[in-house]
Amino acid sequence: MVTMHSDNIFTLENVKTALSAYSFEQQHDEPIGWCLEHVQPLTDEQILVSLQMADALDLIYPSPEIVRELGNATSETWQFITTMAASPTDLAVAAVALSGASRTPDNDVLAALAHLSGKALLRLHREAEIASDFDNLDEARKRRQLGGINRSKKYDGAIKLQCRAWANDIIERHKSEGRSEPTKAALSRLVDDKYRAFIATYPKETPEFQKLHPPGRGILPVGAGLAPNGSIYNWVKDMVNGQQRRGRKTRCSTGVGLRK
Repeated sequence: MVTMHSDNIFTLENVKTALSAYSFEQQHDEPIGWCLEHVQPLTDEQILVSLQMADALDLIYPSPEIVRELGNATSETWQFITTMAASPTDLAVAAVALSGASRTPDNDVLAALAHLSGKALLRLHREAEIASDFDNLDEARKRRQLGGINRSKKYDGAIKLQCRAWANDIIERHKSEGRSEPTKAALSRLVDDKYRAFIATYPKETPEFQKLHPPGRGILPVGAGLAPNGSIYNWVKDMVNGQQRRGRKTRCSTGVGLRK
């Protein structure tokens, strides 16, 4: 079983814990060693900026589930973190934070660390190749060429993941109570209710709100849970009526659906 120092993984404290435990005098060939050496000269402010791309996971899921899913290259959690990471540094910082959060690394932690650190190295190599190919381009064109990720994926990434987590909890609760799964329309409306409760509980100035609403992502409009054009409806409609869904344990049955 994974033993963690705290409920949260992606914190500055965990990064510092990992850095203080690492021997920089020794040669380390494994990718996590490179990540630690890459992160070591960063300022606290730089580390915190990188942590912002992943810390929404701490809000949405319990730590053991985050660890398991980061070891699975097909999971929504893995897709989220690799989409949100703007640079190899972001992935390296996430790997170091996980290393510092793990009191006794088990196979799940080791798999997650291997994925994160390996992806950081791969992206660094890829960016170096791209940069060498673009040496003769002007800066504006370089930014256009290197900024290929759809911006909406970054804006919506955390809030979509949270909505799907709420949806899964609703479905699991129906099953545990012996009720049939809700329809797509009913599920999306129930998730929309969770979201409205969330924004009523956490104003715009709170960290919780900001983790789900990064710059550029405003509050979802009224009707987001309605078919066929609502964003919440489109995010959760594949989770019912026989569509594939990951099995999850219910994380929270009180408040607004967050695990805390």
